[in-house]
Amino acid sequence: MKLKDGQVELIEKELLERGITYDPIRDDLLDHICSTVEEQMEEGVPFMEAYNSAIDGLSSDNGLHEINNETISILNDSTMLNSFLTTTFRILKKNPGYSAEGAL
Repeated sequence: MKLKDGQVELIEKELLERGITYDPIRDDLLDHICSTVEEQMEEGVPFMEAYNSAIDGLSSDNGLHEINNETISILNDSTMLNSFLTTTFRILKKNPGYSAEGAL
């Protein structure tokens, strides 16, 4: 189930309010949270319940504000590949005919 624009905006606003302003991390967290919420909603969980469950681990005392450049580098390398694969599979799933046509 795809999230509505307003739901994605709510998640983006929450990340900014939590002080997560470094774009690569914020974008990866946004993608992760949206994916988690979408998966839970496909199982019949209401949006707010799925959203709250997905952001539960983002409390201000979990160390997200205390990351260093080495952590960012590791996150960028591993999350970039994960994000690329997630996006690729979403596109393939959403447009299987168009995706197959482009491969030929």
